[in-house]
Amino acid sequence: MSTKFNYSAVFSEAEFDEGASFDMVEASLAAWFNETKFHGDAWFDGTNFNETRFDNAKFDGDARFVNTKFSGETEFTATEFSGNTVFDEATFGGDARFTDVKFSREALFDGAKFSGDVPDEVRAQ
Repeated sequence: MSTKFNYSAVFSEAEFDEGASFDMVEASLAAWFNETKFHGDAWFDGTNFNETRFDNAKFDGDARFVNTKFSGETEFTATEFSGNTVFDEATFGGDARFTDVKFSREALFDGAKFSGDVPDEVRAQ
């Protein structure tokens, strides 16, 4: 069973104290998680996003985007990943921007597909 947002889904400045599961969610327009704090693990496995923003978001636990489809422009600007981050088999249909992102542990992109522009700023620190 999945959840569908027919309009924009805005979780900006939200704070999740426990784990957050957005598995199998479909966001038809935009999904914004700007300045969102995930204190536990965050799962987005099998989710379908259109335009997506995770600017200044903080992930304290593991973040999983396994088999996630990012159809539109995707931005992770100044995003902090403290746990393991997994984008295995993710599909990026539009431009993918990972600007000033901090990966403190593993960042896995096994089998990920990028169709749009991907800047050189993707760095593990």
